[in-house]
Amino acid sequence: MDNDKPKHPYCRSRTERFAAYIKYEPPPPGVEGDCWIWTGRIVDGYGRMWDGGSEKMAHVASYEEHVGPMPPGHELDHLCRRRPCFNPGHLEVVTHKENVRRGYAPTMVVHRTGICKKGLHKIEGNNAYSTSDGFTTCRQCRKDAQREWYLRKLAAQGQEPVGKGHSRTP
Repeated sequence: MDNDKPKHPYCRSRTERFAAYIKYEPPPPGVEGDCWIWTGRIVDGYGRMWDGGSEKMAHVASYEEHVGPMPPGHELDHLCRRRPCFNPGHLEVVTHKENVRRGYAPTMVVHRTGICKKGLHKIEGNNAYSTSDGFTTCRQCRKDAQREWYLRKLAAQGQEPVGKGHSRTP
C-alpha cells in the first residue's frame, strides 16, 4: 500500500526530480540538442534544487549526475547562454576568468568589441582611458559624463557654468 503513495519531491532520486522539473525548448543557433529548462525554484536566473540535504544549482547537479564531479577551482559555462538550462551537453567546465570573459557584462562586451557602452566611439589610441580599477573605458564618454555632472551640480546650486565649452545649450 505505501508503494502506491507518491514520494515527497525531496525523497525522489535526482533523475526523478530532473524529469519532474524539465521543459524542453529549442536551442539557440550553433548549439546541439534541446535546452532543458528548469521549471522549479529559480534564483538569479539559475535553477536551484535540494540535493543531499543542501540546496544546489540544478545545472551543477545535472553535470555531476550525467558527466562526473566538477574539477576543483572550475565552474560551468552555459554554451546556450540560458541560465536555467541544465542540459549537460550545453555545459562546459571552464575557469572563472574564462567564464567572465565569455559573459555579457557591459565591460566584457566593450572589451571584446572595442566600442564604448553607448556604441558611439571606438576605444583605441587617445580615446582609451584606463581607470584605477584596471578597466579601459571611452575617454569621450567619460568626458561627456563629467560635463553633464558638472552642469547638473551647478543647476542644483542655481549657478551658471564658468569657462568655455560649458554652455547649457546642446
